[in-house]
Amino acid sequence: HHNALKAGIEAMGLQFVVDEAHRLPGVAETILSDAFSIKRSFGLAKHLAKSLVGLDEKAKRHWQAFSKHLETLDNFLVENRPAQVGAFAPVAGISGLGELVHKAADGARRAGEAIVPLTYSLASDPKRDDLHLNDALDMCVDVQRIAAGMADNSQVALASWSPIKSFPSLSVGVPDAGRLMSRLWAVPNSCLLYTSDAA
Repeated sequence: HHNALKAGIEAMGLQFVVDEAHRLPGVAETILSDAFSIKRSFGLAKHLAKSLVGLDEKAKRHWQAFSKHLETLDNFLVENRPAQVGAFAPVAGISGLGELVHKAADGARRAGEAIVPLTYSLASDPKRDDLHLNDALDMCVDVQRIAAGMADNSQVALASWSPIKSFPSLSVGVPDAGRLMSRLWAVPNSCLLYTSDAA
């Protein structure tokens, strides 16, 4: 069977063979989308705001304000979650959500800028790993990407709720991510072979 497959591949001019192809849509969505867990981010922002007390008062105030934006966003989505367990909904259909996300993104920008000097001054101090500054900066970037994606008509913005505790998340991605990945992999004058044993 392997020899026959090899001969067929050579005859068709294939350059890529993709096994377990049924997993591709999920992989494509992961690669081509940004997701943001509001509950986790709120916890990190609140922790950092407390940790900055006595260390950097200006940065502390920015992180307190940012954490309040995230708390407001979290409460809003919890109150507006659909009745179905583990549900998701288009962001465009949730009135008032866009404004809250953009306020959070503005708060994220200010909070991120406020801790950049600390990331340099504390880089060589292993005792300050408890601040999770790099994680905090990544989170600030994520919030701004989500806001930008929501404003981009070429992307799909969704709100989702975890199936067990209904924790809210926001995500943006391209429509039909699997098809786009196929186009990115396509090589002129060749073709792709997808194989899968999934029913």
